[in-house]
Amino acid sequence: MSEIRVMTYNICHYCFDKRPNGFPADIMDEKVCNLKSMFMEYHPDMIGIQEEYEYIDKAHTQKAANYLYKPVWSFRSGYKACSVRSKLPIVAGTYKLMQFSTGQYYRRGIFIVDGEKLLFISAHPWGKVGNSDKRRIEYGELFQHIRESQWDYCIVTGDFNTTEKIDKENLKSLCEGNNFTMAIGQYLPWVVTYMGHDGTARQSFDNILVSDRITIKSTKVLREWYDRLYSDHVPVIADVLLR
Repeated sequence: MSEIRVMTYNICHYCFDKRPNGFPADIMDEKVCNLKSMFMEYHPDMIGIQEEYEYIDKAHTQKAANYLYKPVWSFRSGYKACSVRSKLPIVAGTYKLMQFSTGQYYRRGIFIVDGEKLLFISAHPWGKVGNSDKRRIEYGELFQHIRESQWDYCIVTGDFNTTEKIDKENLKSLCEGNNFTMAIGQYLPWVVTYMGHDGTARQSFDNILVSDRITIKSTKVLREWYDRLYSDHVPVIADVLLR
């Protein structure tokens, strides 16, 4: 048995050059330092990140990535929305950017845990109210990819944009039909993970899904970091046991 700590975080708007979406220059160093502190305090074994392409501009790419993740976490993505960081070794050639038929992206990689294969995914289905049909398609395509892949364990992290009640029902139904457990919505109720930049939003978007050989031991939504970071989401962590 192995126990690992998993984090999912939509890092939205950590961009240095996209004003007004990016944070002001006079607080940039503080916010980036706090982000590093958060990663180091919780020290997850694996991190699924969404909207990282808005985090760094060309001039800061290597400096920022090295500061935040290396040498602890590797497997930095390119610029297409989702990335995976991990302490675990990866199977060669499995770290890939995938695309839903809607145009949204997800990132997958197969990592080794005690000689077995762990399929780890960071996903970001379509946002905004009124797009439940697109999200239903994306959820279905995601689980189709999972079913067609070879793995011993599977963990899916992401901002699932479960904006409407039907989104939650669709995601939960697919999890139950494929013997997956949701950290938010099953282990915990649908707690708030999306705050908005003014702190007034109240949505449960971010989640960690685990396959049937994985037990969720604990889950925490890190809302105490909301004011110290700059994203409109808050990180979610789960300690899981691989049986």
